[in-house]
Amino acid sequence: MPRIGKSSEYDPHPPSVNPPKTINPRLKLKQSQSQKIEIAIKLNDGRRLQTQVNEHDQISKLIQFLQRENFQWENHFYFSTNEFPKREFKQFHLTFNQAKILTRTLLFLDRE
Repeated sequence: MPRIGKSSEYDPHPPSVNPPKTINPRLKLKQSQSQKIEIAIKLNDGRRLQTQVNEHDQISKLIQFLQRENFQWENHFYFSTNEFPKREFKQFHLTFNQAKILTRTLLFLDRE
């Protein structure tokens, strides 16, 4: 196919034009809604409990969930995963999003 114009006139990177910044209302709605995360907790006595949390909730919400389930634990504990390398969650003020805890995660209740 023949080219139109000279090869020296061809600009492989045309100047970028900044489009006006308008926010799609549907996108804004989606960003404001946070994602639900399904968490399963394996307890020391062999039981397995499941709950749903918000991705912006703190890990301390799991402690509140365990209290509602009348689970008795020792003073020094933490949550961990069974993946390699093992991740330990001892800072309960982090959100699930900050800790990179994804949906359908199994957490173990471990003692220090």
